[in-house]
Amino acid sequence: MAQAIADQLAVCKKENGDIQKRIGACGWIIDEAKDNEDIRIEAHLQRGVLYERSGDKEAAIKDYSQAIALDPTNALAYFNRGNVYDQQGEHDRAIADYTQAIKLDATDPDVFNNRGQAHDGKGDYELAIADYSESIRLKRDNPRAFFNRGSAYDQLGDYDRAIADYTEAIKLDTTDPDVFNSRGQAYDTKGDYDRAIADYTQSIRLGRDNPRAFFNRAVAYANKDEHERAIADYNEAIKLDPQDADAYLGRGAMHEELGNQAAARADYRKALEIMPAHEDAKEALARIGN
Repeated sequence: MAQAIADQLAVCKKENGDIQKRIGACGWIIDEAKDNEDIRIEAHLQRGVLYERSGDKEAAIKDYSQAIALDPTNALAYFNRGNVYDQQGEHDRAIADYTQAIKLDATDPDVFNNRGQAHDGKGDYELAIADYSESIRLKRDNPRAFFNRGSAYDQLGDYDRAIADYTEAIKLDTTDPDVFNSRGQAYDTKGDYDRAIADYTQSIRLGRDNPRAFFNRAVAYANKDEHERAIADYNEAIKLDPQDADAYLGRGAMHEELGNQAAARADYRKALEIMPAHEDAKEALARIGN
């Protein structure tokens, strides 16, 4: 039996193996290894991860809960279950699990980071910042925690601190387009359009399939009265997301500034077609005439 359990455990934990076969092997261990709680806990944790990957969140939660029932001191089980709760938008349950994981092991930066994200999800930005700060204290080469703390500062309107954290995240990872896009938005809000444009441009270089970076750069060009460049970026944003009413509204405004009333009218109408309650599009269309 010991060899059979070892063989099934190897299948259960085999990276890049067939997920259903791995789930079956984990289940076999859980059913058969009655006298070995440690291996059963390991199998529950592994099967929970596999269920999570395959999209069966409830089954994942059940496995993590079973691991906790077998070993209430298992910080990883609380952490994993907290992650699933957070993915489901159950932020209070997630926070409760992350908090228990921290009580059991206060040295893991990822738990503080993820609890911060759950606080973020509730709009509790000060609590989020405290957790991100602890995550950074535990591991300074953590670009995600700097990015997350920057986003929380952004939400609080503290744009200088947001920019400082985004800059630290970029120093640690120069390949993340989202950080450049977010720092660009912070510069944009401060009226520093040239720096904003530079960041949006880098975000686009790193990920050309991101309509928000094109949209944001278009807004920055519009703020500089560079209407043709703004239109070009709105065009790209619309290609990537044809259902973005705001992109049509923005492009329409640029056409209007350039005196192209027919093109502006068409864009405003398209914005209203996508979002009939769009007040800005209604006002724009009323201004130039239906």
